[in-house]
Amino acid sequence: MIRLNTVRFVALAVGLLAAGTAMAQEDEAVPASDTTVSYGDWSQHCMLVQVQKQGEQTPGAPQRICEVTQTLNVQQEGGQVQRLLTIAVGKLPDSDNQRIVVQTPSNVALRAGVKMTLSDEPPAAPSKGGAVSADEAAAEGTDILLTYLTCAQVCVAEKELSGAQVEALKQTVSASVTFDMTSGQTLSVPLSMKGFKAALSAAPPVN
Repeated sequence: MIRLNTVRFVALAVGLLAAGTAMAQEDEAVPASDTTVSYGDWSQHCMLVQVQKQGEQTPGAPQRICEVTQTLNVQQEGGQVQRLLTIAVGKLPDSDNQRIVVQTPSNVALRAGVKMTLSDEPPAAPSKGGAVSADEAAAEGTDILLTYLTCAQVCVAEKELSGAQVEALKQTVSASVTFDMTSGQTLSVPLSMKGFKAALSAAPPVN
């Protein structure tokens, strides 16, 4: 079982679930050390955790883990604010590779997966509802394709990133995240990359 805030630590918690490991932050030996630092439109979240691997009787030594995240909300008629998208990039403990995870609404077409498009062009202006059409977002760029891993109150798609994809994310001018709804509608959500490189490259704060 993962005893970790899966809203704040999306990529890491989902990755550990997929690997069949457990993460705990409840042990008194682990100091309270959650930190959040903002870099433009992205935030770096870090904390100390203990990871218990599958088949092991006790968790290992505390490790500091970090991920960078951005959450996009939409304002519905009546003024209600609803979360549309959360994207996170981070490394699992004992892993050298970055992992990207995207949380979408639950009413999505799972087979289509999620596509993140990186572009050298400025982002398209969103229409009402926080999204642009797929055609508006189809500026030439690099695509990163994610596969849905789980779907309950929200759906979660993920992918382990290559070094080239990480560098492309750091250098891109703009990005969009595209996914299909069960209604047949395709949503393409503009994503600000302001601060992403700084957030991913920053050393975690020392408590």
